[in-house]
Amino acid sequence: MSLSNETHHDWQIATIADRWQESGEAIGLRLQLENKPPHLAGQHLDVRLTGEDGYQAVRAYSIASADDGSMFFDLGVQVLEGGEVSGYLGSYAKPGMQLEIKLAGSHYFTWHPEDPTPTMLLGGGSGIVPLVAMWRTHQQAATPAPMRVLYSVRQPESLMYAALWDDPNTFLSFTNVAPEGWTGYRRIFDAEMLHETVGESKQFFICGPTPFVEAVSSKLVEVGYAPESIKTERFGPTGPRKP
Repeated sequence: MSLSNETHHDWQIATIADRWQESGEAIGLRLQLENKPPHLAGQHLDVRLTGEDGYQAVRAYSIASADDGSMFFDLGVQVLEGGEVSGYLGSYAKPGMQLEIKLAGSHYFTWHPEDPTPTMLLGGGSGIVPLVAMWRTHQQAATPAPMRVLYSVRQPESLMYAALWDDPNTFLSFTNVAPEGWTGYRRIFDAEMLHETVGESKQFFICGPTPFVEAVSSKLVEVGYAPESIKTERFGPTGPRKP
């Protein structure tokens, strides 16, 4: 992989400052960027790889960090089998490596600290990443607006951001295998679980695989929440380069 010589004003060169194993299936990357632009909780970065033959692959990865005024972005990257960019990052990303990145411009799926609306964040799998940025921004801002998180994960090895789930306003459900001694939820989200966890929430951010997002959105509407109170972001796997 080589860096492109293109000078498009939106693309910038970031340096990997740190890399860690976030779960059995995902890595965390801390990117350092001189003149880093401010970002909103929920935004993502486009990461572009350019091959020696000029072939380019671009994938979007959600930012997991709150904007604290530093020059760093934290990303959560689920490493997919056959994934062009995630596979490369999973195998080769290391501190000191440079990547081409671009901050996405959309503000639709973003949470703002000045928003007084009680909010619920519902994530499935690696869809928790932009919601973690919202949660961290909420904690950093110390806003009185209530926020809760409900996270669906298949098994302990898939759990991301494990240190965050001790807060009484965060909830976990293991849908396949639960940790030994686990006394919490062990099923997909249903009306009963939503009733027990949403509290006074009036708006909802849902992120995860398309089937998860559609099912949870439908369930929220079914139990009485207005469609306009629900914002969604969904994703699906991408395949390898075609010949």
